[in-house]
Amino acid sequence: TDTTLVAETQVGREIALNDREVERIKTTLTHGTDLKVTSTSDGFGFSKGVVNVETKLPLLLDLKNNTLTTEVSTGIKSVSILPDTAIDNALVASALDGVNSRDSVVMVEREDGKLAYRISGDVNRKLFGLFRTKTGKTVEVSAESGRVLPMDKNLGDIILDWLAPKVD
Repeated sequence: TDTTLVAETQVGREIALNDREVERIKTTLTHGTDLKVTSTSDGFGFSKGVVNVETKLPLLLDLKNNTLTTEVSTGIKSVSILPDTAIDNALVASALDGVNSRDSVVMVEREDGKLAYRISGDVNRKLFGLFRTKTGKTVEVSAESGRVLPMDKNLGDIILDWLAPKVD
């Protein structure tokens, strides 16, 4: 899909940017911060360091204030926590023991209107209390506060927790 970069004037009108302005913004982003915003096949993406995030939400980057925001059903939300910090928070909270790939992060709007990173990773378990194994797990971390958010468990997760409890 084609992506058009637009700017908002001081009176709130959106205008399309020409190629020269787009290049100036790319140069500012490259030299002014390590946050990079891109378009993907079905939405947008951004990265900080080695962590890449995909989202279908519109991204708004304010170069003057160096802030990233997005629009969700409940209004404009600030992306206060960047993806590398969200991964670190999931690991520190022991919600995950490892991350599958630095490309396994998606920014989503939750049913409650909160903005979250959905992170895929691994959890160390002990099957029947005897055999060490790793299983895949997905957690959500708030892009606003950095907290690991509760998720509903399906029957399979409940049985897996019983047969193979998480170990440290």
